[in-house]
Amino acid sequence: MADDNRARAALRDFIAELNAAWEASGPPSFARLEKLSIDLSSSEQAGGLRLRVLAASTTHEILRGKRRSLPEWGWVVSFVSALRIAAAENGLDADVVGTVADWKARHQRARLDMRAGADRPDGAEPRDPRGMGPPWAA
Repeated sequence: MADDNRARAALRDFIAELNAAWEASGPPSFARLEKLSIDLSSSEQAGGLRLRVLAASTTHEILRGKRRSLPEWGWVVSFVSALRIAAAENGLDADVVGTVADWKARHQRARLDMRAGADRPDGAEPRDPRGMGPPWAA
């Protein structure tokens, strides 16, 4: 049961971070985010990454915590990229949202926390493949 609580807490915290970034960027309407993501998805991004269209209904469900799983990385990077543009449109520094690299680390940490219970019945901290402890620990 504690593992289920840990997974729910990791998801809840990640969704709270997504909401905080959305608020910090303006916040833009879900329709505006969808339009921005359409524009972004039609252009090739660095490294060949294709961004996703952020359907307003999906974005609403994710931000309201109506989904039981962590959003896929493709959705997160698309959301963050659209938020960075929205922040700039609102006269804000795009960094109020955080960088894609920041969000990759947050997403990975949440994934590891959510998997920790299933992978480690004893509740031990997840370790990186080299055995050097949690990858986010400095």
